[in-house]
Amino acid sequence: MKGNREPAQKLFSHREDVTLANPRGGVARGWEQAAATMERAASNYRDREIVGFENVAKYVTPEFSYIVEVERLKAKIVGR
Repeated sequence: MKGNREPAQKLFSHREDVTLANPRGGVARGWEQAAATMERAASNYRDREIVGFENVAKYVTPEFSYIVEVERLKAKIVGR
């Protein structure tokens, strides 16, 4: 995210049934809570580097889809 929540927010549904589980922010349900959680996460992770994703589950139909992932981050060491 590098401090910018907007790219991540574009990936999420803006409906009231959207759910986001964030390890530092708990579970957010509904677009307003999910957007606020992403904003907090963006500020917490601005100095991190994404090193990988683990796809846990995925389901896609023409009417419905979801994905559950674990995102792996590495802190950037500043000044070295």
